[in-house]
This record gives sequence, C-alpha cells and structure tokens, in this order.
Amino acid sequence: MRNPGKWGALALAAVLSACSSADRWGGRPTKTRGTEPGGAFIVRFADGFNEETQYLSDFSIEEEWMAAYFDPANVRYEDDGVSLVVEKRAQQGLPYSAGELQQLGFYGYGRYEVVMRGAPGSGVVSAFFTHTHEQFNGDPHDEIDFELMGRNTRLLHINHFKDGRAAGSTYIDLPFDFTEGEHLYAFEWESDAIRWYVDGVLVHEAGHTIPDHSGRVIISALVVGEASYDWAGEPDFDTPRAAFFRCMSHVPIGETGPQCSDTFTGSN
Repeated sequence: MRNPGKWGALALAAVLSACSSADRWGGRPTKTRGTEPGGAFIVRFADGFNEETQYLSDFSIEEEWMAAYFDPANVRYEDDGVSLVVEKRAQQGLPYSAGELQQLGFYGYGRYEVVMRGAPGSGVVSAFFTHTHEQFNGDPHDEIDFELMGRNTRLLHINHFKDGRAAGSTYIDLPFDFTEGEHLYAFEWESDAIRWYVDGVLVHEAGHTIPDHSGRVIISALVVGEASYDWAGEPDFDTPRAAFFRCMSHVPIGETGPQCSDTFTGSN
C-alpha cells in the first residue's frame, strides 16, 4: 500500500468519513423529490450480473457529444469485478461501441462509493454518477458526476446538474495515474451540499444549486463525439480500452450499511 503524503489515508479516512457523516446529516431534509428513493445497497461485481437489480444499457444517445452505442456485450464480468469496454466497432450508425451498467431503482441523499480503475485514451471517459431525466417519470435532469478523463490519466472531472443545467464543473489533478490501479471514489449528497472524496480525501465541495431529485446510479465507459472534443479529446485509439469496477455502494442519509470502503485496502 502506497503512502503518498495526504493521499496515504486511503481506506481509513474513507471509513472515518462515512462514520462521521451520519452525525453531520442530523436535522436536515432526508428525502429527495421525484421518484421514491430506494434503500442501501452494495454491489460486488465479482458476484456477476443480477437481472433483478441491474440493467445493461442497450441504446444510443442521439446527441453530437456521443459517438458510441451502449452494447450489453461490452459489459464483461471477470472473477474479481466487471470491465466496461470501449472499442472501434460501429453500431447503429455510430463508430464506437461502449459499456454501461445501471442499478435499477432511484436513490437520494446519502453516501455513494465506487472502487474503479479508469480507462486510457483520448475521447474516452470512465464515469460513476447519479442521473435522472424526463424519460424517468418526467423528472428534470439532475445529476452528480465522477468522470475520469482518458486523455490525461491524472485528471478527474467533477460536475453536478440541477434542472438540466450544469452547476459546478471542476477539474482535479490527481497524484496518481488512474489507469494503474484501483481507487475509492465517493460523494456525499445532502440537501444543501455535495462533497467528493478520492481515497478518503475531500477533493471538492459544492454548496449551491444542489440537485434534489432521486436518480439512477450508473457506471459507464463511453466515447465522446465531436461536440465534446474540447472537453475529452478526439478519439484516436484502434484497440479496445476498458474501465474496471470492483464495487459500488450507497447508504441513504441517516442510515448505516455495508460500503465499498469497508474492505478497500488501497490501489491494486
């Protein structure tokens, strides 16, 4: 286990943060608007696909910012987790195929965690986020994002949306190459704040324009289209790339439950 200064806190800091957050949340609104929020969950991807609780995306997003079709075949389970693969394989008129997995249901205020290793490559984005939109029971577009930018494998993009508008795009320079090992990414979502953590270290906090509608929890590896080249770079790879995910969890505000940080021991 590496110990690069403040980042060496890793699992211990993440666990302490999760434990102390229950005290901070006391007395604040505990329920999001829109679809009824679900309860705590933990997904250990080594257990394989669960059709009762998960959905493998099988569609395209017909927008200029996207250049890939989400194909369930690009979600590939392994002994220790799941890989979401992006590859130069045309589908439905798009030049690339990609992988995405959604946790069924909708979830609100609380703590969200993922253990993942990002994919390299200009134009490739590895993501963990909550999302809702009008296609989900007519709710507005609310979203909270972790996005690892494959064009620079030490760059993290953080963002959140409320009512369809981006409310806090921020870039974080990471002290590690996110393609070389697994790391713990987490955010705490409250009615008046969002806090993002990497390996237990607080890297950003937002205190305004906070989304308030329950969202689907999603992991994704995608390839951007021309409208997003300035943001994520122009795709330039010919061989498949993959983001790896070991664990994903959520504990609602004011509750307790198992989390990825319970067993995370640092970069693998």
